[in-house]
Amino acid sequence: MSNPFAGVSPALMTPFKSDGSIDWDSLLAMQAKLMAAGFSSVTWPGTMGNWTELTLRERIRGTKLLAKQGPLIVGTGALNSGDAAFYARAAREHGAAGLMIIPRIGYMQTVEEAQIHHFATVLEAGGPDLPAVAYNNPPSYIYSMSQAAFFRLRERFPQLQGFKESGGPQAMTRASRTITSDDGCFLVVGIDNAVVHGAIHCNAVGCITGIGNVLPEPVLMLWKLCQKAKEGDAIAWQLAEELERRLMPLSDYDADAKLVLYYKYLLYVTEQGPVYLNHRPDDFRLSMTEMDEAHYQLHLFERWWKNWNGRERFFG
Repeated sequence: MSNPFAGVSPALMTPFKSDGSIDWDSLLAMQAKLMAAGFSSVTWPGTMGNWTELTLRERIRGTKLLAKQGPLIVGTGALNSGDAAFYARAAREHGAAGLMIIPRIGYMQTVEEAQIHHFATVLEAGGPDLPAVAYNNPPSYIYSMSQAAFFRLRERFPQLQGFKESGGPQAMTRASRTITSDDGCFLVVGIDNAVVHGAIHCNAVGCITGIGNVLPEPVLMLWKLCQKAKEGDAIAWQLAEELERRLMPLSDYDADAKLVLYYKYLLYVTEQGPVYLNHRPDDFRLSMTEMDEAHYQLHLFERWWKNWNGRERFFG
């Protein structure tokens, strides 16, 4: 069986109509567009998908619709372990390709034994045949899974196969040295501004991306260059580093507390529809200064991308 976490998976954003309801047609259209562009799967709902603002019924419906249309990685974020387990069970029942298990939040979220209990509850609900990754994002969830905790869980639940690290380069290095070097385990890059480090230096097999929603071709090109660099191609390595540097102002939004607002605004700018200007809560907005800066960075990159000879130099 192929690894559903291998390759690049965009973390889909949830489009809302002006009345606050989910625009299901736009969500499915975006999935179809991204899969046609060459992504290996989509991920929903994670932070990018506004999981904290979705109802149980919306999440089940979205899981069912998206899994039916293509490979889906389901995020299990929830306010308690019981709800997270419910989402994992629904993912299995509706044919999802994998689980991205988000840590326990709120009460006892910094207590490792409580986190182990949470992950175990979700893994048991997902079942032995649904591959899973542990989502590690200390800046957001105030918890960093230890090597000991990961392998305690993996001993009971071998379907826990990977570790998605969103804490930056140093955290990815730690994960690759202490966790994902074990046979059968793998690393997934979980932050857009450290793809080269994660893919090449830390041997990540996949990446879950935010900026890939907005700029699918450059993000897929970056991943392909990283794979060639891992094979020893010096030119590919140079081009990967060059492309990542040029993407960095846009990739850095992935580490911003307003990441969803930024990437939704950029989808609107790239003519993906006014639904991406609607939010939950509906008064969440970027300031005019923030929108102007994001607009400038996007057009700056697009002008460079149009004239970059890296594609021709490497891919002919």
